[in-house]
Amino acid sequence: MSDRITARDIMSTAFLKLSGATPLRDVLPRLTSRDGGARAVVVEGEGGVVLGLVTPRLLLRALFRDGVPERAPDEERSAEDRLLDQARQRLDDPVRTVVSHVPLAASDDPLVRLLRITKDEAVDCLLVSGGGSVKGVVWVADIFRAAAALSLTPEVSRRSGEN
Repeated sequence: MSDRITARDIMSTAFLKLSGATPLRDVLPRLTSRDGGARAVVVEGEGGVVLGLVTPRLLLRALFRDGVPERAPDEERSAEDRLLDQARQRLDDPVRTVVSHVPLAASDDPLVRLLRITKDEAVDCLLVSGGGSVKGVVWVADIFRAAAALSLTPEVSRRSGEN
């Protein structure tokens, strides 16, 4: 039964693509917008080659990768100020420097294959490709919902038959 659900069925086609040369300062507002910022950004290199994905978590790690800088004995700035200075120094770095590898799935890959990939790769999502470009994103939560719905279907049918 799970062979009938494919990546195409559960993928989201609402995602943002940016060039790998885009500075982090331009990516930051797109991932942090309070009015529905992107959950992730697909990062492309020259010729539309997919370099990977950047999420708010990856961006946070990149901006604050050194942790809170140590305070010099004569320094009066707060830890927060020192941390923000560190982040500001990285805002001009290109987004390609912080991308994460994300496995590709084909749009007709069955649910079982998607489950295997996410389990084996320990990733939050998969990129769905077709015709040489990214067509969508499948989040682990989407895969889980589809699998849960399938696993509950026989139970629901059995219960309704008992009434």
